[in-house]
Amino acid sequence: MPHDQSPTEEFVRLLGQHEHSVTAYILSLVPNWHDARDIAQETRLKLWHQFDEYDRSKDFGAWALTIAYWEVMRFRKTRSREKIRFSDEAVEMFSEMAIKTAPHTEDRQSALAKCVEKLDEVRRRTLGLYYSTKLTMHDIAQQEGQTYEAVRKNLFRTRLTLRECIERVLRQEDDA
Repeated sequence: MPHDQSPTEEFVRLLGQHEHSVTAYILSLVPNWHDARDIAQETRLKLWHQFDEYDRSKDFGAWALTIAYWEVMRFRKTRSREKIRFSDEAVEMFSEMAIKTAPHTEDRQSALAKCVEKLDEVRRRTLGLYYSTKLTMHDIAQQEGQTYEAVRKNLFRTRLTLRECIERVLRQEDDA
């Protein structure tokens, strides 16, 4: 830590560098966006509360992923009564796979941001309503004066457009 940097500033800097990969990791283990967002928030709080215990000689990203893993497991324990859920062994396997692919996650997120910017306003708004709020497709349809089917098709086509755009952007970066 630079001598003129407070622990708070150091934490904010490190968290900023790794927050996207931690969130992507959580999303790989918890498919529900709203649950993942809540777990990510709890992970950030736990990281902050335990930051004075963090060994500065170790990788902050790896430490953050470990904390995130245990927050996911804690969340799963509270939801253990749900009928459909992965076994702990499956989550462990997904966790290992996610950690191996983490370096590529930031490239994909950067490509996603570029591709979202290219969407028209209606698609961006619908995407934002669906992924950034707790609104269902039915809620969005009612709010936007559309049918459920129109919103569903819009989201499906938008996801397809984004996937294709991301792959194009990543191929261009590989060719450069």
